[in-house]
Amino acid sequence: MRLYLVRHGQDTLNKRGGWSQEPLTEEGVNEVESLSQKIKDIEFDFIIASDLQRTVQTANIIRNRLLFSTEIILDDCLREVNNGLLAGMDNDVALESFPGLFWNTLEWEESYPQGESPSQFYERICKWYKNFLLKHHNSSNVLLVTHQGVIEALLCIINNKQFSNKKVHYKIKCGQMIMEVIK
Repeated sequence: MRLYLVRHGQDTLNKRGGWSQEPLTEEGVNEVESLSQKIKDIEFDFIIASDLQRTVQTANIIRNRLLFSTEIILDDCLREVNNGLLAGMDNDVALESFPGLFWNTLEWEESYPQGESPSQFYERICKWYKNFLLKHHNSSNVLLVTHQGVIEALLCIINNKQFSNKKVHYKIKCGQMIMEVIK
């Protein structure tokens, strides 16, 4: 199986992401339109996307440009890390209300206020991946539209790398794609 991992297009830059429901910016829409042109010759079995607005918009743009008629499978397990109270918060307010609190400053078992910890996030993605393989192991080309953190976790799982919120192994820009072959 070829798993095509797409990071959503750019969303609002002055707000914290995570579980925010921020839409794509004009630049984000343009990034996804450009990506759609590059992948127009790939025949996908189906599209799975996080259910957050920026990934749903991304998946819909791709589906429409590829003239793909199948429904997009929305999955809340593919959401970015649950950053709780910080989701969608203006960066300036977050810096004032939660000074020094960032994904890479959390300890492994430390949760965002009313959110999840790096270990909870990673376990969620591991469980999703295991179920995905059981259900879709006979698929050929799957398009997965999600977030940087989810892509990082999945690529660490697939490539047997140690996942950590302190180090990024796989950096993917907004509106970009990476392909992994799953055996």
